[in-house]
Amino acid sequence: MLSLSFETATSAVGVCLGTEMGPAASFELLAGRRHAESLLPATEMLLQQLGRSRHELTHLAVDIGPGLFTGLRVAVATVKALALVTELPVYSFSSLELLAAEALLRGEIGPGDSVVALIDARRGELYAARFFVDASGVIGEEIPASVGPAADVASRCLVDTATLVVGDTATLSRRRIGSCTRPMSTTMAALLALAPGGASRMPSSTITEVDAIELLYLRAPDAELPKAALPKAAP
Repeated sequence: MLSLSFETATSAVGVCLGTEMGPAASFELLAGRRHAESLLPATEMLLQQLGRSRHELTHLAVDIGPGLFTGLRVAVATVKALALVTELPVYSFSSLELLAAEALLRGEIGPGDSVVALIDARRGELYAARFFVDASGVIGEEIPASVGPAADVASRCLVDTATLVVGDTATLSRRRIGSCTRPMSTTMAALLALAPGGASRMPSSTITEVDAIELLYLRAPDAELPKAALPKAAP
């Protein structure tokens, strides 16, 4: 097995190659939204490092959001193009469930525990979802993914102060949500690369038809907002 996965839900770019043993090589670029320029060159670099070729890939995986609109569109478009050319199966995952899966795979949560995943949605809002781990060690959605002001997220998802909260500490703080957060560590693409092995612990660990891959926006992009929501031009 040799998987290729992309993660572009934030300003970082993540690419990872994985085998049945787990992540084998990964690339992460934190400096500023260079998704389109980085994905394919990073893929070739990682393949060369492992001494493998694109023809050895067995499946693809991609983060479908929520997160930055542009980054998500670039990754999904790239994966769709690769899938059409290579006829490889594609796994797609929510960025919020990836955060929860990371906490599980790191041993920070276990059966019976819950975790709240948060991602900056800009405009003073957060993307959020609450997950639980069942007796079999499989993650399930406890409170569905949504977007809203930090105060609303805190009242809806943080029902237990002992619950682990994971997210982006660049914008999330005790002052904003009333709880500490642990930042996303390394590239989340490392988790995507575990499909279909470790991905079996996640709620959406199924192959997605290329034409059926849809981005999880949770709200319309700025360009699609009603005119009344956009600033008026100066007279």
